[in-house]
Amino acid sequence: MGKLIYLRPEKILFDTSIYISRLNTGRHAKPMDELGPVTIYLHSTVFEELLAGFRTEMEKKELFKLKKSFLKRGRLVVPTDKDWEETGLMVNHFAHEGSWPVRNVVAMTHDILISVSARNSGIRVITENKKDFERIRRTRDFKLTVWPVGS
Repeated sequence: MGKLIYLRPEKILFDTSIYISRLNTGRHAKPMDELGPVTIYLHSTVFEELLAGFRTEMEKKELFKLKKSFLKRGRLVVPTDKDWEETGLMVNHFAHEGSWPVRNVVAMTHDILISVSARNSGIRVITENKKDFERIRRTRDFKLTVWPVGS
């Protein structure tokens, strides 16, 4: 009899763009439901962005229910002090390289923070936002999967 090898499911988190597409149009429902052996995490920044966009009390209630389910399982990613420091340094780098207006770089702070803390936790980011996340990855490598907007 051979030796048993246990593979740990990959850790992933969805960027806000994936949740919004699923909630508003149903896009990504099938790939989300057919992911296979993964452990899904919720980033606190994604929760904040979703919370900022709720329209009804029912949506707000559902968002808090979602967060609670991740908290109960220990799967809420909350950036550490080190994550914030690294994010600030990256924002500074992008602002001073001159290829983006400073206001655009500051607006990307959330995406940078998600990328940094996901990398530091060994979690893959799944997003629709190819342009920004691939640009971030060219500066600091992290696990990234881009789902097409039309899937």
